[in-house]
Amino acid sequence: MAWSFEKVARLFEGQPHLDGVFFFGVDDDVSGLLRTHATARRATLALKKLYMAGVCPAYNSANLRDFHGMHGYGAVWEGVIRDGADWVELTTWNDYNEDSNLMPFRWKDGWEKQYSDHDEAFLDVTEYYSAWFRTGVLPKITQDKVYYAYRNRSKWLRQAWNVKEGKWVDITSCPFPFDQIHDDV
Repeated sequence: MAWSFEKVARLFEGQPHLDGVFFFGVDDDVSGLLRTHATARRATLALKKLYMAGVCPAYNSANLRDFHGMHGYGAVWEGVIRDGADWVELTTWNDYNEDSNLMPFRWKDGWEKQYSDHDEAFLDVTEYYSAWFRTGVLPKITQDKVYYAYRNRSKWLRQAWNVKEGKWVDITSCPFPFDQIHDDV
C-alpha cells in the first residue's frame, strides 16, 4: 500500500527486463488508492515504463475497506483515467464473501446467499468507465439510472444471529461462516 515515487523507482533497479508495474489496488481506502495510482503513474512515466492500475468494485475483507459504493468506485476509475494509466486490471478477489466479483449473479441452490449479495450495478458502471478509459471520450449517458449503495449491517456489528443454533453469537470469535460476514455495497 501507499507507494512512494522512490519505492516505484526502486522496483526497477537492477531489473532491465522489467517493462512496467501493476498495483493491485484494493487494500486501501479510496483516497489512498487515488494517491498511490497517481504516484505510481508519475514514476512509471519518468522511467518510461508501463503502468497497470488495479480497479476493484469493492473489497469487503474483514478489514472493512469501504469504497462508498459507486461513489468510490467511480472516483478510482476517474483517477486512473486522469492519470493516464496504460492498462487497467479489473481486480477481483477469489472469495465471493469479499464481494469483488463482477458478473451477472444468479444464486444456485445450496449457496450461502445470506452471507453476500450482488446485482448487476457494478457491471453497468464498469461498462461506462471502461469505455471512457478505452476511448478517451466520456460516454454519452442515454438513460437515467439510480444506483443505491448501502451497508446491510453496521460497520461495528459484533453479534449475528446463528440460525442453526437459534442464538446470538459474537462474530469476532466465531468460526466460519461468521468470520466471513462482510459489508455489502
